[in-house]
Amino acid sequence: MQAVDAKQRSEIERIVYLQVVDNAWREHLHQMDILKTGIGLRGYNQKDPLTEYKKESYELFMDLIQKIKAESIKTLHIIQLREDRSEQEREEALAKMMAEMEASATEDMVLEHPSATNLEEEVPVIEKKVARNEPCPCGSGKKYKNCCGMSGPKKGLLAE
Repeated sequence: MQAVDAKQRSEIERIVYLQVVDNAWREHLHQMDILKTGIGLRGYNQKDPLTEYKKESYELFMDLIQKIKAESIKTLHIIQLREDRSEQEREEALAKMMAEMEASATEDMVLEHPSATNLEEEVPVIEKKVARNEPCPCGSGKKYKNCCGMSGPKKGLLAE
């Protein structure tokens, strides 16, 4: 008994071929850009850059064709199709997964908040931002801008 029929098989092959061709074509275009940037240096070696470009681009194209063939065959051999599970097995797996997720969620909540009574005490106190000319909250008596709010050394035109 086959896992897929001929129509599904051809659709899978088409998708695999498209992905392989897409990846190989992108790599080929990248290699062609590299070849184009370096081909001008062939003139220093007393070779015609145009004929060298034609020859090497043809070799790159033939490598592209070989790579597409090899990669598509390799990928098609790697693909393993399995039959669908029955509806009952799916529901059991889903229920098991949901139970595990709920258990881990309750464990996380217990770890974060050990007791519900401490929730009221742990409310963070939001402090107002200190203005530059107000007294510094550290208690030094200086203005904030001359104490804890002092910026680093000035650079450029603002340096004294």
